[in-house]
Amino acid sequence: MKIHTTLIIIILLMLTSCQTKNDEVGGKLNSKEDILYLKVDDKNVTVSKNMELLNKSDKVATSSEGAFTKVLSFIPNDEYLRFETVRGDKFSYIKLAKSKSVISGKLVYENNTKKNINVQSIFLQGNKNVEIKPASSSKWTPSIGYDVPPYTSIKIDIDLKWDKNGMQELTFFPLEKNSDAYRYNGSILSSYRYFVQSKDININKEMLQEQAFSLKEMTPEQNYFPEPDWIGKNNKDLEYSIEEKVPLTNEKINGLKLEVVPYNTTIDILLVDEYGNCSLIAENVKVIKNKPTYINIHKDDLHKMYKKSTRKFLLIMNNREESIMADVKTIEINKKPFPTSFQRVIEIYKSKTEK
Repeated sequence: MKIHTTLIIIILLMLTSCQTKNDEVGGKLNSKEDILYLKVDDKNVTVSKNMELLNKSDKVATSSEGAFTKVLSFIPNDEYLRFETVRGDKFSYIKLAKSKSVISGKLVYENNTKKNINVQSIFLQGNKNVEIKPASSSKWTPSIGYDVPPYTSIKIDIDLKWDKNGMQELTFFPLEKNSDAYRYNGSILSSYRYFVQSKDININKEMLQEQAFSLKEMTPEQNYFPEPDWIGKNNKDLEYSIEEKVPLTNEKINGLKLEVVPYNTTIDILLVDEYGNCSLIAENVKVIKNKPTYINIHKDDLHKMYKKSTRKFLLIMNNREESIMADVKTIEINKKPFPTSFQRVIEIYKSKTEK
C-alpha cells in the first residue's frame, strides 16, 4: 500500500518471486544459472549520480542517521498507475487493460553509500513467480541481478509478464545479496505489494466490515503490523548469534510468533528462496487482536526450509488482492484509523546444530 507516496517508494526494499507448490514438486527449479545479471553497457541500463528518490526522501526520513542512504524500487510506467486520495495522502495501484499481459516500468536503484549493493530483483503475482525481462529483450527470466557501485543511481527498463487469470496483486522483493546479517529479520519493510486491477472487482459491505476496527490509542504491547520472530519447541523464543558473518539460532526453528496488533486479520505464508522458487506453506491463518499469534510449521515444510544451502525466507502477508483496496476504502469512510495491509520478510537462519 501507499499512504505517503515518497516514503513508500523509498522503502520498496525487497521481495521474492515464486513458483507454485506443484511447480516446485514436479517442475524444474530456478537456479543461479537462470538469473539474468545485467551490466553497465546494457542498453536498458541508465547510469547517473542523480539520487532523485533519495533527495525526495529528506522530508520523510525518520532514521537516527537523519536520511535514507539507498533506494531499491520498482516504479510502473505512468500509463499503468492510478491513484486514490485518502485523508490527503495518495494510495497508488496498477490498472491493466483486460487485453494487456505485460506491465512495463523501471527498476530504480540509488546507492549513496561507500559499498556496492548486489541486488537481485524478483516479482510475484500472488503466490507465483512473475517472469521479467529487459524492455528491449525477448528473453524472459525469473529475476534480474545488478551490482550497484557506490554513490551511483541505476535505472533499468523492464517488462513483467502478467497472467490475466491470476491473482490481482504484484509483489516486489529486491534481495540484497550482500546485506547485513540481520537485514531480513522481519522488523524492516523489505518488500512491497501493489493491487493490480486486471479484471472487474466488487468491494462489498462485508469486505469493508471485515476491515473495520476502532482504536482510542496504541498500548506499548501493540504494533501497527505484526512483527514475526522465530520460535523453537514449546513456543520458546530462539537465541541468535553470528559466526563468520552468518546468523545462527541456538536450536532448529519450529515455528513463528507474530507480535500483538489491535485488529483481527488473516495471513498467508510463502516459503521463498533466493532464486525465486517458492511454495505456499500456510493459508488463512487467523490473527486475533491483542493476542500474540503462534504458528507451528508442518514438518514437511521444516524439512524444505533446511534443505540445500540456498538462502530462504518466509513472506508473510494479509489482505490479498482486492482486500488491499478494501483496506483503503475502509479508511476513506472512517471505519479504521490506519491501513493494515502488510507483508513481512524473515530469513530462515541455520541452527548451530545444522552448521
